[in-house]
Amino acid sequence: GIRDHCVTGVQTCALPIFVGSDEVNGEAIDLTIEGPYPQPDSLQSLEQFLVESRAGANGGYFLEDHPLEIVPGETTRWEHVVDVFNAAIRAGYLKVRFADPEPIRR
Repeated sequence: GIRDHCVTGVQTCALPIFVGSDEVNGEAIDLTIEGPYPQPDSLQSLEQFLVESRAGANGGYFLEDHPLEIVPGETTRWEHVVDVFNAAIRAGYLKVRFADPEPIRR
């Protein structure tokens, strides 16, 4: 992503978080963070990554006002999108937005 020339190592472009629902029964959530980051296997690990990645005393990549973009798939259950939004807010981010659904790739 784009980096701010005044703040070494701090990301300035939105961080996309792709969210999908299991195709078989729709209950399981599928999460992907764009970039060279550890990939979450649950909402809890997503929230932990977001907390640990906030810039501050512990290092980290993102300021609290760094934009996060939630990108659902066409068939993603709304509750999964809301769960990701809530995890981002609990992690302390102030700018969380929604993207249009991504088409299903076949």
